[in-house]
Amino acid sequence: MIWGGVGYWTGPGIIGAIGNFIIDYFLVTNLTLVWIIRLFVWVCAIFGAFGGFSVISGAILIYKNRVTLGKFIVGLGAGVGLISFAFLLIIATLMGLWAILGVIWVVSTNIGWMGLVLSIYGRMKVK
Repeated sequence: MIWGGVGYWTGPGIIGAIGNFIIDYFLVTNLTLVWIIRLFVWVCAIFGAFGGFSVISGAILIYKNRVTLGKFIVGLGAGVGLISFAFLLIIATLMGLWAILGVIWVVSTNIGWMGLVLSIYGRMKVK
């Protein structure tokens, strides 16, 4: 868990870290604004935690001609997975060649990572 510099915990994982950065960097001390930031971060964290559900929900919204909202929700679901994939690659790179080959094997055989790649590709194709 990540704790904010002004004593407010914004949320879990990387999304919480981004919320903490916003609060710390802009020296947010207004309690109402802190609660608004925390609420936004938690909503993003929920969509990110249920990445597959977010991608499917976004695809349904795109199908219903709500393209902007659908692309945003697909981006939340896929974006969090992409950030964790980047961290996985960085760690594997630091560990050496065999770790990188292991990551490539896991990504190529895991349906969740394939879904991440396909959702990013699909989001780019939507106009």
